[in-house]
Amino acid sequence: MSEVFGKKPIRSSEFPLILFDAGGTLLHYVPSLEKFYENQFVQSGLNFSGAQIESAMMKSSRTFIHRAETDPTFELMPPLWLRAVLENLRVPEPERLEKEFEIVFKAAVKPAFLQTCVEVCTELKARNYRLAIAANWDASLSETLRLQGVMDLFESILTSEDLSFAKPRVEFFKAAAGDLDVDPRQVIYVGNSYAADVVGARRAGMFPILYDPTHRELKALQTEGEVVAQKIVSIDTLRNHRRLDNVILISKFQELLDFCLE
Repeated sequence: MSEVFGKKPIRSSEFPLILFDAGGTLLHYVPSLEKFYENQFVQSGLNFSGAQIESAMMKSSRTFIHRAETDPTFELMPPLWLRAVLENLRVPEPERLEKEFEIVFKAAVKPAFLQTCVEVCTELKARNYRLAIAANWDASLSETLRLQGVMDLFESILTSEDLSFAKPRVEFFKAAAGDLDVDPRQVIYVGNSYAADVVGARRAGMFPILYDPTHRELKALQTEGEVVAQKIVSIDTLRNHRRLDNVILISKFQELLDFCLE
């Protein structure tokens, strides 16, 4: 097995439990958040381009990374994400738009558990990994997964509502591991947010895998000063960022199988 991005594969004998984030990792939004935002802005008479929305989302990620790394009590719940995007776009009446977006989001955006995720999780179980979900979500997560027909893939589904803590609080990660009677140092955590998933998992002693299909998190790891100084930066350069030491980075979900060996 060749190393990918300079990181060595890991084995189920060392890390028997894989904890997954839900939204954006196992569950993909249809339509995507970017497309939802773009459509809603048009409906509100605000014609932001896709590039402007992407820039606002990246700035939001950068803000949350800073808060997560400097404030151990910070909790990154979903409403904070929308609020930050609206603030970065400097929309008029952000409070009103936030309420409108939240109402429409529930009706217009559906989380889907893709077949690729089913196949990867099935193979990971065959490689002797225990699988569970620990996510910033409410009680509706279990019902969402039941409707997708994937409940049997996971030993446990825990949410911030269940645990009374949200990511990236270290208490969240330790409680999730403790619920399954596994030492946090023997747990892999897979998520799509550096702030919520990598920072918190590291603090708890877990091994983090960052799933970043759009490379937004990679770009957000750079400071404003680095962006101005470098202007054009390759993805390979971003992968070598100091904050990614001892973090496996994947851009395709099936790449988990390249790292998580039996």
